[in-house]
Amino acid sequence: MTSKKTHIDQQQFLQLLEEKVSNIFQAYADGKDVPPAENFRTEGFIEAGCQLGIISEQEAREKIAESYSAILGQDFPEQYNKGIKIPSAMKRAPVFPTTT
Repeated sequence: MTSKKTHIDQQQFLQLLEEKVSNIFQAYADGKDVPPAENFRTEGFIEAGCQLGIISEQEAREKIAESYSAILGQDFPEQYNKGIKIPSAMKRAPVFPTTT
């Protein structure tokens, strides 16, 4: 029995990264919730690409920031410029005071 190797090249990885990140930010733009697990899986995917040498952390942050700005029309939050983190951009839930 021979083992079949699977291989992903840098271009395929970048396409998947952009697709995953864009889907998250588009959901935020549409006012939808994104489960934290989806963000964590995407961050893990990106981190694996960095560890395998497919992409640098700086390149990954730039791709995330580009997608964030293009879809949400906002500057990328500065506090996310270290490590691999996908900012949450969900709208705050309405809070109404209770009456007593």
